Amino acid sequence: ERWRSMAGVRHSSEILMELEDGTQDLIALCKPVLPGLRIKDRESYGVLYLQCFIANEIVSYLILNRIADDENEAVEMLQKLHESGIFLQMVPGQHFQNKYLLFQLNMGHEIVRSLGRLEMCSGNEKEQTFKYVLLNTHDTCVGMSDWLEKKGGFIGGYDFQYFRVMATERKVGFRVGWFEDEVSLKAKGYFDSDEILMVDYMKSKCTIVVSLTTSKRKLYFRVQDDTRKFVLWHRILQKFARIPCAKYVLEKSGVGHVLSDKEFTLLLTHCEIVKVKMGTVISGKGLNIIGKGMIGVFATGENKTMKFFCHRPENSIIGCSVDLNKGFAWKALEDCLLLSVHPKKFKQLTSKQPRIMQKIEQLYNEAILTCLKSNPIFRELSESNRARLKLILKLRKYEKNEMIYRQGVKGASIYILLKGAVVESHYYMNTQKESLIREFSPGETFGEICILHPGSTRECSALSTADSLVLELEAEDLRAFFFQYSGLNMAQLISPYLIQVVQRSNIPFLSHFTFKKLRELIKRSQLEYYDEKEVVYSKGDKADRFYLALSGSLAVEDGKNVWPSIYFGEKALALHNYRRQETVICQVSTCLLTIDRDTFKHLYGIGTAELATAEIQISERNCEIRSILYHPKGIQIFETYLDGEGGKYFITAWKEMKAFRMFATPIDLNVKRRNEIQQKAEDLLKRCFSEDRKECTIKKSLLTEIQKEVELKEAHAATFVRAELHLMDIMSRTYLEGFKRSMPFFNFLKMIKSSLLMDVREIQLKMLVCGSRSKVFSRS
Repeated sequence: ERWRSMAGVRHSSEILMELEDGTQDLIALCKPVLPGLRIKDRESYGVLYLQCFIANEIVSYLILNRIADDENEAVEMLQKLHESGIFLQMVPGQHFQNKYLLFQLNMGHEIVRSLGRLEMCSGNEKEQTFKYVLLNTHDTCVGMSDWLEKKGGFIGGYDFQYFRVMATERKVGFRVGWFEDEVSLKAKGYFDSDEILMVDYMKSKCTIVVSLTTSKRKLYFRVQDDTRKFVLWHRILQKFARIPCAKYVLEKSGVGHVLSDKEFTLLLTHCEIVKVKMGTVISGKGLNIIGKGMIGVFATGENKTMKFFCHRPENSIIGCSVDLNKGFAWKALEDCLLLSVHPKKFKQLTSKQPRIMQKIEQLYNEAILTCLKSNPIFRELSESNRARLKLILKLRKYEKNEMIYRQGVKGASIYILLKGAVVESHYYMNTQKESLIREFSPGETFGEICILHPGSTRECSALSTADSLVLELEAEDLRAFFFQYSGLNMAQLISPYLIQVVQRSNIPFLSHFTFKKLRELIKRSQLEYYDEKEVVYSKGDKADRFYLALSGSLAVEDGKNVWPSIYFGEKALALHNYRRQETVICQVSTCLLTIDRDTFKHLYGIGTAELATAEIQISERNCEIRSILYHPKGIQIFETYLDGEGGKYFITAWKEMKAFRMFATPIDLNVKRRNEIQQKAEDLLKRCFSEDRKECTIKKSLLTEIQKEVELKEAHAATFVRAELHLMDIMSRTYLEGFKRSMPFFNFLKMIKSSLLMDVREIQLKMLVCGSRSKVFSRS
């Protein structure tokens, strides 16, 4: 019951009683069952069946993991899934029974698509085994099963046994049992996770050696020709070992990544596991690597007072020259186990083999500090602050094809790739396909969204595609460090990341912005946070800002999804008095970057041709008269159209008023310049507003004000502004709709769109030439 409550799984009897209630109960039934499926190509009576599982295997899984109490209850649960279409029979007419029968998981079923996906758990290119992984959940070892070779018998040979990781009645931990086959319910042997003393391994032979507290005899397990399976089983068992394996600690510290096999073995022979009691101050001499427990870093003051700075995680090197910072000391925060090399032995070793220490120092000092210096987020820090930041970093080693973080889980850390290769991918539930988003090279940062939005869920999965060294930095530690030591604010901290997001989002009307202008854009923008089910805006709301989704998930009123790195609400930037045409709701906790209309116009420049082009790109057929008049090609086409419609006076008068305003704009005017402005105002008044101009439809009150200013010799840049706006209003009400239905306007829009496509292609070509492999989310 404890395990079921921890896993968030309801008991089968509760589910079966309410199954008629609908989809929710069917989902609750699927969650504990589907992760137990072992899906692969299987042969039966000379026929090859693709991507299927065996009925009596999943029955045994439900019973052994305490999801069902007995065979009848397990079969009843699985029959319900068969009847609902989630399980499909491979042979027509078959019913679900506790026998060797082949069934297939229906990946096209809506519930199956929405709950998770298939992932390869073991196998080679010829024979691959897949498991069903629930989305939005952390990895769990309970339910894992596979064929392994176990050493035993009188002659010490290896026999194939079917191993299972099963739930226990305890609140934590698991039980590892080995069985005769996949359907056997009686274990030939087992041990609990709290009985594991130490886990050693021989990577070349893919062999795992487990020492137990309850037996002097060691257990040997072998995984042949499957590195992925070996890494997975070793990592699970190693996590619960009471005493860390010296080889594993040394390798995970990153030392194994830079030393040769001979140097690694030589260093390992000088290492020993040392117990350190809580409160002990650790010497900076020799070499110490944290095997188990937590060590604190304390800043030492003038009176030998110690102030807590940060903690060092497992597999971190402390002391010696690689972690030596003046004014800091190391103290055990709990009882710890260290992998240690005695100072005398360490001195002798480094004198005989200086290359060992040189490689370690190069990794922990030069490589990490150089990486921080080249990273956009940390390049503004001083050298002393980068050295302090190095103490907070956690160096992680990931094997090839090892998952760094999974899509859907909550993020708490950002990562910097030091060595190796990492890819980020997004899984689309509606198509059941995974798309590559980005490939990262050394020095690049990923997973940064947790800085902006603590506790937000990961929108992508990150996988190591080669043996890699990754620097991990918890978001809370980073925020505290920047506020306390660097003097930089949050906007400066996240600015480089946000600029990259905007660039990768491929927003057409921001494509011309230089890095300097993008930095100003980010500085003037705002971050907004929304809770689950909270409305961003409703249909009919007055709009004045544009949104870019940084994290989370949103849905429009009609149910269409808005994915991260996709912008929306952009028409508010181009249209005044615009009302929202839909309601946008947050499906989960969401972070949005917002840009208001005033910022948009300021960056483009009010009244510029660039602003007019951007507004037409955004609004297209809904564009306003202002955008057409300020576009050099648009005003030519519109003037030709008005000439044919008898409205040339309005465009001519408007152009003259605009020219006068531009001429009279300078503030520091001398007497000569003032006289010239006055003369131009008098001439403009005669040409455009004389009594014999029948086309003049300007209001009498407005005309009287203009005449009064001109007669009093007080003409200035704003004298004709109201008349200018009045003429624009007349042209908009009288001629704009007809112009938008004309062929010249259609060709004008076509020209704007074609120039936009050329700009996008140019950006993509520049990214390709610069070596960027990033892929962006496309907007339909």
